[in-house]
Formats: sequence, structure tokens, C-alpha cells
Amino acid sequence: GAPAAFISFPQGLQELADAVASRVRARARLEWPARAIRAVPAGWEIEGAGGEVLAARALVLAVPAAVAARLLAAVDPGLADALRAIRSVSTAVVYLGYRRADVTHALDGYGVGVPRGAGLSASALSFVSTKFPGRAPEGHVLLRAFLGGARDPDVLAHDDATLEARAVAEAAPMLGLRGAPVLSRVFRWPEGTPQMEVGHTARMAWIDAQADARGGLFLTGSGLRGTGIPDMVADGARQARRAAEWLRRPAGP
Repeated sequence: GAPAAFISFPQGLQELADAVASRVRARARLEWPARAIRAVPAGWEIEGAGGEVLAARALVLAVPAAVAARLLAAVDPGLADALRAIRSVSTAVVYLGYRRADVTHALDGYGVGVPRGAGLSASALSFVSTKFPGRAPEGHVLLRAFLGGARDPDVLAHDDATLEARAVAEAAPMLGLRGAPVLSRVFRWPEGTPQMEVGHTARMAWIDAQADARGGLFLTGSGLRGTGIPDMVADGARQARRAAEWLRRPAGP
């Protein structure tokens, strides 16, 4: 048959992060937050939270735009301002596990998109156990509600119980839910969803030109040239190739 529209890892997306870390572990510093970066004649210095300083000829910032803006504020205020202008909104993701017998909907699709005009908090309901095999035990299903975003920017002001109750109340009539879920989990993503608004292409062209003028500075991450994982993998590889090309140049002024 036709390939699935969605794919993932059997044990979840942590597999991707673990695989990347294992490839670079010999030189990697995991759980080593950067406190500041500085432009120096030889390239860049990156200062860790504990005061340790790393030197590098090339610097790839693979972080959210707001984090890049904070790190670059002292290096290039104009570039930092342009990155800070890329707006992000907060979301909450509520997972609900139900006994299959307590869901009357056939769940014969990937989910439901909720239009803004419906007046609901949820922007989408995803049928996780339909999309990905192995995401729920036999006789059960796993659902996922996306709350917040531009339609509800204050979503994270509510506690987990309130968010779960809201997700259940909105999903119940659409999916024919009966009774309480047997499992619920709430995950919060503060300012984690970039809004690539009108004018974004022109802003990115300016950001790219400004970064190129710096020399040895490469930017990637969600909200710059895409938001989904495939876009991020592709752009990360692209910026890595550009950094490698930069490093092949002769060192010097």
C-alpha cells in the first residue's frame, strides 16, 4: 500500500537525539548551557554556565530565535533585534489514554483540525495510536489535544488539571468519549511555536546577510527556515555543510 503520511521512531523522538549525541559524543559537552558568546579575532568564544570558555573558528547556533537573540545581543544588537522580532507563542499538549470501548468514534484517520471559528481552545485533536503503531496497549487508544497558540496565548497560566478538563470537554462530543481517561499527561511549551508571519522571508534575508557578514556564524533552528522536524534536519545539514566549507578556508584575517 501507500506509505504512511507520518512516521516516527519506535521508542519516540528521544531516539533521534540519542543517535545524534552518540555520533559526536567524543567531542560533545552534554547539558552544558552557553551563558555568553563573544566575537574574537580568531573566531568565537563560547562561555559556559560554569565559566569554562571554548574557542571556535565557526559557530553554529541551533537554538530558538529568542535564545539566539539573547546570545548575540552583545555581539550584534541589530541581528539580535531581528531575531527577537520572530514571534513565538506558547502551547500545551494534553495526552489522553482511553479504553477503546469508551471511544465511539472510529478513529479512522489521523485526527481533527479545529477551525478558529469553532470557538474552542484546541486547535487540533490527533489520533496518536492510529498514526503510530505501538503508542497504546491492546484495547486502548491514545489521543492528543493541542491547546494555546495564537488563539489562546495565556494557556500556560492554567494548571494541569484545568488543561486536562478542557481537552476532555472539547474532545468528548467530537469523538464520543465516555467516562474519564485512564491516563493523562500535560506537556508545556513556553514560547515554543514560532509564527512565521508576513514579512518573514524579507527578515530572514536580512538576518542571513548580517550573519554572513560576521563570518563564521551560522544560524539554524525552528522558526527560521521552517518549523517541522524534516525542515530542521534539512536546514541543520545545510548549515553544517556551510560551516565545514568555512573551516576549509585558510585561517587568518
